[in-house]
Amino acid sequence: MNIRSGSLLSLLILISICALSYAQDDSELRKVEDKVGRPKESTPEEAARKDGKAREDAEERKRQQEDREKWKREHPGEPAPDWVGERSADWAWGEFGIIALAIPFAGPYFLIGDDYREPLGFSAYPFAADAEGCTRRDGKNWMVNSDVAIQRLSGNILATRMDFTANFWRRFAFEGAYSKYEERLKSRTEILSLGEGLLTFMFARNEALDFRAGVGIQSIDGRNVNSGIKWAYRVRWFHRPIQINLDLGVTTGLGASSLSEVYPSVGFHLGRAEYKLGYRRLKISGDRLAGPEFAVRVWF
Repeated sequence: MNIRSGSLLSLLILISICALSYAQDDSELRKVEDKVGRPKESTPEEAARKDGKAREDAEERKRQQEDREKWKREHPGEPAPDWVGERSADWAWGEFGIIALAIPFAGPYFLIGDDYREPLGFSAYPFAADAEGCTRRDGKNWMVNSDVAIQRLSGNILATRMDFTANFWRRFAFEGAYSKYEERLKSRTEILSLGEGLLTFMFARNEALDFRAGVGIQSIDGRNVNSGIKWAYRVRWFHRPIQINLDLGVTTGLGASSLSEVYPSVGFHLGRAEYKLGYRRLKISGDRLAGPEFAVRVWF
């Protein structure tokens, strides 16, 4: 009896140790990757809401058609205007949505006094000669910079990143980046890589500020490769010898989830070199890869 009890106790201890080892060996990178590309699952409640919404949409289309037919009867021979059948509230919300989308782009353009007719160029590098930033009215129409960064995340995750930006035609730029996240666990090492290529447009700029936005492709490579469309919005402010950045990004087309990115940073310029400290956060369905990041950038 004692032997059996001792054997049972040993077995329970062994199972507990294995379970504890498994818990400590769980990968944060795999949690993030598992959210990428997963199909959208519909609960019964979501299905019921979709059915209700479909019925409401069908009734609304029927009402709009009846209103247009009534208008045609009252105005024989005249084509019905587009607004016939539309609710005033829907029209108001539609107009509000257009304004809300336009403000992040039109607002900076008018506030900083930009003018597309004026040929603004680039200085040799930020704060070169008497430049207030990287913009010169008589400057060159291209500029290139590249950086290498290292990021420390929670747990045992370390990330390295390389960025490359080539500005051309004074306002356009190609931006490429490659990040490698490496997580050292008790029994293995997990790796997750992210690569992206974007075409951006500098829609508002002056001597000290520039705003740009663009779109491109982002791929996420772990145990599988998934790709999506990335939308980016960036702001830079120069004040000798400091540069402050805010980068925002959203990657869609990853199944049920979208990947958001936020990266504020501050850089110190010394000639053609910039030493930058920031905080990069990636988030997908509640899981995050976030931590401080240090980078060295060279401007050409």
